[in-house]
Amino acid sequence: MNTYLSKQAFLEKQIVILSERNLGIIVVIPCYNETGLIRSLESIKACELPKCSVEVIVVINDSEISSEEVFKTNQLAYQKALDWSFSNSNKSMHFHIIYASKLPKKHAGVGLARKIGMDEAVRRFQSVGNKRGIIVCFDADSLCFANYLTEIEKHFKETNSDACSIYFEHFTKGLEYKK
Repeated sequence: MNTYLSKQAFLEKQIVILSERNLGIIVVIPCYNETGLIRSLESIKACELPKCSVEVIVVINDSEISSEEVFKTNQLAYQKALDWSFSNSNKSMHFHIIYASKLPKKHAGVGLARKIGMDEAVRRFQSVGNKRGIIVCFDADSLCFANYLTEIEKHFKETNSDACSIYFEHFTKGLEYKK
């Protein structure tokens, strides 16, 4: 995997804080022009804890051609998320916030933001020698049930699968619906 990261990673290592030795799940959240990120982080924090430690990597991102409004929204989201992460991280669940700003317009978007977060997740698992760590993709405007992390852990312990897809729905009406 070091060869892959040395040749294919878009950014150099972003997180310097050491991982817990029992790191088993990393949730990657791309965030672009979102105002509800903290609500999503709180949803994950409210989850029942699996047996392993969990990290959440948020990649707040924008493009070199993003509007000034997007830059301001992202900077505010970054500061709020950073403050929130300092208050809410612990040994069982740690939150990391990366701000990947002014990404090249040719590559910028949710795919690159996810790649940045997933590359960082691979580095985190390598640092603790975990070759079977679970990388979960989540969205900055999503919520989950309290059993989200424990069910993911259970799935990979009880099956021989290397990947899975989790069914979800966005709100389409009511107070949760965003137009």
